[in-house]
Amino acid sequence: MKHSILALFILLCIGANAAVSLTSLKTNYRNTPLGTDIPTPQFSWQMEASTSSHNVAQKTYRIVVKNEKGLKVWDSGKVISAQAHAIQYAGEALQPSTRYTWELSVWDNLGKLSKASTWFETGLMNPSEKAWSGAQWIGGASEDQIFYPHYLSVFKFSFAVQLEKSTASTKAAFVFGANDTRLSNRYLNLMGVERAKNESYVAIELDISGLNDNPDAKAKLNIFRVGYTNNDQADAPFKTLEIPRTILNPQNQYEKHTIYAECNFGLFEFFINGTDEVHKIPLPGPAPSSPFAPRGLNLNPVGAGNNFISFPMLADMGFKTAAGQTAFFSDLTVKNFRFPSNVVFEDKDNQL
Repeated sequence: MKHSILALFILLCIGANAAVSLTSLKTNYRNTPLGTDIPTPQFSWQMEASTSSHNVAQKTYRIVVKNEKGLKVWDSGKVISAQAHAIQYAGEALQPSTRYTWELSVWDNLGKLSKASTWFETGLMNPSEKAWSGAQWIGGASEDQIFYPHYLSVFKFSFAVQLEKSTASTKAAFVFGANDTRLSNRYLNLMGVERAKNESYVAIELDISGLNDNPDAKAKLNIFRVGYTNNDQADAPFKTLEIPRTILNPQNQYEKHTIYAECNFGLFEFFINGTDEVHKIPLPGPAPSSPFAPRGLNLNPVGAGNNFISFPMLADMGFKTAAGQTAFFSDLTVKNFRFPSNVVFEDKDNQL
């Protein structure tokens, strides 16, 4: 009997001194994620006990979420549950571009309390775009769990566009790189600019207005960069690229055309209706002297190549036409830049 009491006493002592810690605190299954656009994020964690501890388990948890001012936006209260994953946020509406901390308290089956904390940051939270006639930016919603366009600096994208012949439409553009949060505060970029929502973007405009039967007349890709520097202009292209008539001509100008772009830290190459050399759009200026030199049209105002802070990110995307113009867009695809260039986002059908 004495031996049984002694064994029980030893077990109780081990349990009372069990070293338990909370690890792998994650939001949406990521460590301290930046730019999450999910309005009701999920929390998860793990318990770790020392090797000398046995039969230690979670019994109760409590999550408290606070905003940047330290104000409480959600308190789960004490929840009797062993669940430690997919705990869904149920507090006040999260604000865009805000860092939140969440504090976790866990009571184990021995009554011991353990605590830990971490943080996450929200993105733009897909706000309505009143300044753009109620349009919504494409991508980055809760269903795109692996797609974070505001943090994508190397990428490939393609889209199909068909101008409407019956309205004699001549121009339509794909917009990306919009609303980079670094451009919303002059202290967050080297250009010293500060832009309101929808005042910064890049646009690739297909322009057939000058195309006719003259053999020298060519369609164009007008590249607009707006709001990235104080010299950018919304009504004047940053660069205009001529499209060879072997690719786009008066006979096929109102057919559907697929435009491809590849971005390597701000250096862009463009293709139409194919991705081989035959369908590459020539860039102005001499070719790089070295085969190892960065290639492409530089849209980064900071510098060319991956030794500089990268602009533009893919960021918010959309389509636009001028008043009275009609275009049909489809097959928007975003891929990873590097091999094997897996698809990270697709949107098959849009039209303006």
